[in-house]
Amino acid sequence: MLSSIALRHFAEVARCGSLRLASDRLFVAGSAISRQLALLEEEFGLPLFERGRGKTSMRLTPAGEVLMNLVRKLEAEEENTRAAMHALKHPQREVIRMGVPESQTQEFMPIFLTDFRRRHPEVDFDVRLATSTRLMELLREDELDVALVFNALMLPGVRAVYERPLKTCLLVAHDHPLAQRAKVRLEDCAGYPMALPDASLDLMRVNDETFVRAGIRPDRALVSNSYELLRSTCAAGMAVAVLSEPLSHRAAEERALRYLPLVDARPRTFGAFLKQGRLLTPTACTFVDELVGVLREVEAEPAPAPAARRSRKGNKPL
Repeated sequence: MLSSIALRHFAEVARCGSLRLASDRLFVAGSAISRQLALLEEEFGLPLFERGRGKTSMRLTPAGEVLMNLVRKLEAEEENTRAAMHALKHPQREVIRMGVPESQTQEFMPIFLTDFRRRHPEVDFDVRLATSTRLMELLREDELDVALVFNALMLPGVRAVYERPLKTCLLVAHDHPLAQRAKVRLEDCAGYPMALPDASLDLMRVNDETFVRAGIRPDRALVSNSYELLRSTCAAGMAVAVLSEPLSHRAAEERALRYLPLVDARPRTFGAFLKQGRLLTPTACTFVDELVGVLREVEAEPAPAPAARRSRKGNKPL
């Protein structure tokens, strides 16, 4: 096992760029630091620094960069461990930082967060809304504890704790001419006005690829960066939209919306992600476990059967 003293001396020299400055900061003789560096270089059989002249003459070699990455990880793990131990010793308010797409703010999340906080009143939530791409970046930057993401582009240092496929669907009002179909093709929606995501949303790129493959030029009735507005516009009957099927079909039924599977569109994905190697507090671990459990329960809900067509005014079967 590598000496913690040697790693501490190595890291300080790397940050200062100078043996003398590191000696002043550590209150340790320069000769003692040099001995620790020599032991590390002997351990690996590679030079860790390029040595030159002047106060900033110690620069990391490629081998030194590798070792410095290890030091950073160890320091982060130590900090997280101390925080977890402190939380166990001195119970106090805890903030769980979560990232979600705007599309999930109206589905199961409000109920889940309310239920969890009722049982854990010491917990506060910091919920970030962003695109899936940005949420993955925030996760890697230690700005989030957990992120819910659509069509994730897997990045180094990130791991999935839950994933499921989602059908790509055409979203229509309950009384739309296509609403009673069990499934549709992209060409079926070509003649209808469409509500489309704008360039700030990852969904625009996914939809554009879908339309190009099908050879369709959508009739743009509305462009927006709000998933809620896209859905509300469809519910009002102004347009149709190409979206992933909802995590919970129950919410769609309550809003009189129909998600019709597109048989010629590729499926999409949804998942919950953590940063690889990040040590969560016990309460945060419980939160993630329960979140995954709820997602699995929602996934097990049966999809609704086609309903009888309803009138727009009385909401009664025709």
